[in-house]
Amino acid sequence: MSKGQPRYSIEKKVEWAKRILAGESVKELSRKLGISERALYKWRDQYWRSGGAGLSTTGLNIRRRPGKGAVPPPTRVEDLKQAKHRIEELERKLGQQSLELDFFRTALRHVGEVHQGFEAPGAKPSTKSSRR
Repeated sequence: MSKGQPRYSIEKKVEWAKRILAGESVKELSRKLGISERALYKWRDQYWRSGGAGLSTTGLNIRRRPGKGAVPPPTRVEDLKQAKHRIEELERKLGQQSLELDFFRTALRHVGEVHQGFEAPGAKPSTKSSRR
């Protein structure tokens, strides 16, 4: 950072790095916050490599970026537990929706078979009824 730029707390840098890693545009974030894109990229890279402990309130000395398509490591055990819980929840919902979809497909097929013999509303079925 140059002498004219304000210093930001580690918490703020972590927040901004997480937003970038979550997919927020660096350009847009830079414009909203009034911070250079270069600084945001540095904080993102440092956070990706070593978490919040690697960030300081002074300038950063970063020489390389993570590889393209790299996935950041989980930052906390709680985050990992929450992610696993969310995955399990979504899998349950997916299973429930699959069951409902199968039910409605079967019901639709049954309704289609019942109405297959009718040509027009109010028309008689194609099979004759037996008279006794």
